[in-house]
Amino acid sequence: MGRRRSTDHRAEGLLDRDVVERARSGDQEAFADLVHQISDTLLGVARRIVRDPTLAEDVLQNALLTIWRKLTPADRRIERG
Repeated sequence: MGRRRSTDHRAEGLLDRDVVERARSGDQEAFADLVHQISDTLLGVARRIVRDPTLAEDVLQNALLTIWRKLTPADRRIERG
């Protein structure tokens, strides 16, 4: 079974810089778009590394949380309690 080739540049590793910049400024909708762009790829990598679907989901959640924390300054973040 051959690999499907995508014409979507984001699937080729090029993120929409505007979305990243808006997420960096604290735009939660932009961060949600970013998550949508990268989640499948990150989950696939995590599954290959840990070889456990449940653990891979945890790894993905931790990665996304780390990205959010590093991308947005603390004074712009809305932490959910």
